[in-house]
Amino acid sequence: MERLLKGRELVQQVFNPKQNEKVLLVCDEKNSSFAQLLGKVFNDFNVQVITWKIPESLRPLIEVPQTLTNLLLESDLTIYLFERKISEKQFRTQLAKLARKGGRVCIMTGFDENLMDALFVDYRKMSELNFKLKGILKQAKKIKITNALGTNIEFSIDNSRKIYLDHGKITDKIVYGSLPAGQVRLCPIEESFTGKIVTKLFEEIYFEKPLELIFKNGLLEIPSKIPEQAKSLFSLIKDASKKPDDNANMICEFGLGTNEKGIYNTKNILNAMKCLGNCTFAVGDAIGLGKAKSSIHAYCIIEKPTVLVDGKELLKEGKFLLENFSNVEPAK
Repeated sequence: MERLLKGRELVQQVFNPKQNEKVLLVCDEKNSSFAQLLGKVFNDFNVQVITWKIPESLRPLIEVPQTLTNLLLESDLTIYLFERKISEKQFRTQLAKLARKGGRVCIMTGFDENLMDALFVDYRKMSELNFKLKGILKQAKKIKITNALGTNIEFSIDNSRKIYLDHGKITDKIVYGSLPAGQVRLCPIEESFTGKIVTKLFEEIYFEKPLELIFKNGLLEIPSKIPEQAKSLFSLIKDASKKPDDNANMICEFGLGTNEKGIYNTKNILNAMKCLGNCTFAVGDAIGLGKAKSSIHAYCIIEKPTVLVDGKELLKEGKFLLENFSNVEPAK
């Protein structure tokens, strides 16, 4: 009962559902119980809840079925609750684009009970950190990131570009977010992005031996030797980037995690990227933050990064050093 009451408070705070809105829950068999529980919570707000379960016999899905397309375009709020599959990256990207045409979107792919605490973070405190980081990044020109695994990447940023703040507020029309919340992200100046990222988590793939990703002038170079478990992912990126006007191998996102209750769960990259002090990069579609357009969007995580902003340490081994920027005002 206590969790249900908390759930109502969370839905009110994050989504602010309005009477007679249409809420679409897209789930799979694995997450159908959680979708059912969430639907019950939404029913308390006098909204129309529709659940569309992905037929397992059709997976992996490459394109959005027409029946789902119609529902997406008619819905005021769409929430995804299904397992992330590398083979469905194009489907998820298409799903997001269609859902944004209809209304607001929340991604909860791969969500499970272990991530529940990260939903009930102090949203006010998290928002204050987001605003502070935006103020710092709005004034910045150069970023350098290193970590103990060997990451060494540098890039420039343009303060005329949008800085997206993930506060967990999915209340206004055409808002796109995910839960758990907690991130500040932007797109680097693509051509400036050069160096090496060393990661243990690229999309849903965890690497015991860290994976090296080499970038030159904003483009990911496909490794000559690809670990077996990553071959399908790199194949997707390589094939997509060969298509006209598809920037699948172009850098499109840099993010900093701000959720202090986030758990570094190697099975859920959307949670890992929100963990306080983690750093995220992505290639593919920039979702309006930069110039890259693609049929895919692929994340990697940098653990315990040291981040230099115009030569000053913003993070040291994953710990924020905001005292180095005490003279910078938060930006809203």
